[in-house]
Amino acid sequence: MKRDNYIKNYIHYRENQKTALARQIEFVSVLLVLWICTALIMLSIWGYDLTVLALTFIILLGEYKLLSLIRQIKLEHRLNRYKIWLSGKKCQQSIDETATSGEFQQLVQEILENTSHFSKVKVNKSKVKTHGIDLTAQYKNLPVVVRCEKTTDQENKISIQCLHEMVDDLDKLGMKNGIIVTNGIFGNKSRAAAEKYKKDYAITLIDRYNLIEYARKANHKIFPAPHIVEQLITERQEQKSADLIPLSSRLIGDRHKAAGYFTAASILGFMYYLINNISFFSIIYLLFALVNVTLGIMCLLHGKSRYELTAINIIDTGKEPG
Repeated sequence: MKRDNYIKNYIHYRENQKTALARQIEFVSVLLVLWICTALIMLSIWGYDLTVLALTFIILLGEYKLLSLIRQIKLEHRLNRYKIWLSGKKCQQSIDETATSGEFQQLVQEILENTSHFSKVKVNKSKVKTHGIDLTAQYKNLPVVVRCEKTTDQENKISIQCLHEMVDDLDKLGMKNGIIVTNGIFGNKSRAAAEKYKKDYAITLIDRYNLIEYARKANHKIFPAPHIVEQLITERQEQKSADLIPLSSRLIGDRHKAAGYFTAASILGFMYYLINNISFFSIIYLLFALVNVTLGIMCLLHGKSRYELTAINIIDTGKEPG
């Protein structure tokens, strides 16, 4: 996977909100549509024949295999992106937990020491007074200085003043190459300033997401190992399982749902009455009307009021009522 794709996944991961049942229904629906289209095309070409119809079922098996393969590839791709996001989130938390600027500086030094093309990464011991040059290094045999900006708020944008100070420090040191590393982010103004100085200075901005990628490439211990990620996934799945609302509670847990069930039963009963004879559809209408009536009665007998549900939610979250 490309570096930009890793960084994009560190920033955002959109979790699939569909339930397993919904995904299965979607899969079966697509398969059914494919089979119908195949059958219609073949029957229109060769005419209605049992042999042709039987052949469509053989083709259906191939379509099933193909859809299953596509679904498996998509699931593996989504799982890989989820692992990257989870790894990045864990690494980001560990970076933010570095208590002091000194610890953050040490972390940056360790990462750069194990990053390709960097060498001689050392603490700045120059006697020249600067605004905040923390490290010196060689990058592809070119001298470079590094400023480490630790922020307590990860959403905090590094000010453009930091760029101006870096340029001032480079002039004092007689250098052209600088790197600003932060666990925060750089705003558009800071990036525009770095681009503006590009003609005379090479200033690289490494925000928290790029720093995570540097840590991954450097195989630094702050980036979680694969077995740690698997453990995190297991813990999240267990938490999700614990948070799932039982099907019975979703169906009949709220007494107010009874009105909806009785309304649906009335509409279905009216549809049954309009048909006025026994047929496949009339039986379906009657069956679902009875199901809705049953669910409505169970809501009245076993469901809880909105006040009771709110009280239970307050107790579960540990909040004080009122």
